[in-house]
Amino acid sequence: PIQCRFTARSNTAYQVFIGFNEAWWDKAGQRVMDIELNGKTVATVDSFHGRKYAPSGYVFPATSDPEGTIRIRVLPHPGAPDQNTKRFSTP
Repeated sequence: PIQCRFTARSNTAYQVFIGFNEAWWDKAGQRVMDIELNGKTVATVDSFHGRKYAPSGYVFPATSDPEGTIRIRVLPHPGAPDQNTKRFSTP
Protein backbone atom coordinates (compact mmCIF):
# COMPACT_ATOMS: atom_id res chain seq x y z
CA PRO A 1 0.00 0.00 0.00
CA ILE A 2 0.89 3.64 -0.38
CA GLN A 3 0.74 5.45 2.95
CA CYS A 4 1.05 9.16 3.67
CA ARG A 5 0.64 11.17 6.81
CA PHE A 6 0.23 14.92 6.78
CA THR A 7 0.47 17.30 9.70
CA ALA A 8 -2.16 20.02 9.74
CA ARG A 9 -4.09 22.25 12.10
CA SER A 10 -6.02 20.00 14.50
CA ASN A 11 -9.73 19.31 13.94
CA THR A 12 -9.75 21.26 10.69
CA ALA A 13 -11.50 20.39 7.42
CA TYR A 14 -9.36 20.04 4.29
CA GLN A 15 -9.67 18.77 0.74
CA VAL A 16 -7.32 15.97 -0.29
CA PHE A 17 -6.40 15.50 -3.95
CA ILE A 18 -5.10 12.12 -5.16
CA GLY A 19 -3.96 11.71 -8.75
CA PHE A 20 -3.14 8.65 -10.84
CA ASN A 21 -1.59 7.94 -14.23
CA GLU A 22 -1.66 4.31 -15.43
CA ALA A 23 1.48 3.51 -17.41
CA TRP A 24 1.34 -0.30 -17.55
CA TRP A 25 -2.18 -1.57 -18.24
CA ASP A 26 -4.06 -0.81 -21.45
CA LYS A 27 -7.54 -1.80 -20.26
CA ALA A 28 -9.80 -1.08 -17.31
CA GLY A 29 -10.25 -3.32 -14.29
CA GLN A 30 -6.63 -4.39 -13.83
CA ARG A 31 -5.34 -2.02 -11.11
CA VAL A 32 -8.34 -1.27 -8.90
CA MET A 33 -7.53 0.45 -5.61
CA ASP A 34 -9.25 1.48 -2.40
CA ILE A 35 -8.57 4.95 -1.03
CA GLU A 36 -8.67 5.38 2.75
CA LEU A 37 -8.71 8.65 4.65
CA ASN A 38 -8.19 8.48 8.39
CA GLY A 39 -8.95 4.75 8.44
CA LYS A 40 -12.17 4.84 6.38
CA THR A 41 -12.50 3.71 2.78
CA VAL A 42 -13.83 6.69 0.83
CA ALA A 43 -13.63 5.30 -2.72
CA THR A 44 -12.70 2.39 -4.94
CA VAL A 45 -11.03 3.61 -8.14
CA ASP A 46 -9.51 2.21 -11.32
CA SER A 47 -6.21 3.77 -12.41
CA PHE A 48 -7.04 3.25 -16.11
CA HIS A 49 -9.08 6.00 -17.79
CA GLY A 50 -9.58 5.29 -21.48
CA ARG A 51 -5.91 4.96 -22.45
CA LYS A 52 -2.44 4.54 -21.02
CA TYR A 53 -0.93 7.66 -19.42
CA ALA A 54 -4.31 9.38 -19.12
CA PRO A 55 -4.23 11.30 -15.84
CA SER A 56 -7.10 11.12 -13.39
CA GLY A 57 -7.69 12.77 -10.05
CA TYR A 58 -10.02 12.66 -7.10
CA VAL A 59 -10.83 15.21 -4.40
CA PHE A 60 -12.10 14.10 -0.99
CA PRO A 61 -13.04 16.00 2.16
CA ALA A 62 -10.92 15.11 5.20
CA THR A 63 -10.74 16.43 8.73
CA SER A 64 -7.53 16.31 10.70
CA ASP A 65 -7.65 14.49 14.02
CA PRO A 66 -7.13 16.16 17.42
CA GLU A 67 -3.35 15.70 17.01
CA GLY A 68 -3.48 17.48 13.64
CA THR A 69 -2.92 14.46 11.39
CA ILE A 70 -4.53 13.31 8.15
CA ARG A 71 -3.70 9.72 7.13
CA ILE A 72 -4.05 8.53 3.55
CA ARG A 73 -3.68 4.97 2.29
CA VAL A 74 -4.07 3.55 -1.20
CA LEU A 75 -4.50 -0.21 -1.16
CA PRO A 76 -5.14 -2.85 -3.80
CA HIS A 77 -8.84 -3.66 -3.94
CA PRO A 78 -9.51 -7.28 -2.92
CA GLY A 79 -9.87 -9.40 -6.03
CA ALA A 80 -8.24 -6.90 -8.42
CA PRO A 81 -5.99 -8.72 -10.92
CA ASP A 82 -3.01 -6.45 -10.16
CA GLN A 83 -2.43 -6.30 -6.41
CA ASN A 84 0.36 -3.72 -6.71
CA THR A 85 -0.50 -0.14 -5.89
CA LYS A 86 1.37 2.64 -7.58
CA ARG A 87 4.29 4.69 -6.38
CA PHE A 88 4.18 8.38 -5.65
CA SER A 89 6.37 10.46 -7.87
CA THR A 90 7.55 13.95 -7.14
CA PRO A 91 8.47 16.64 -9.66
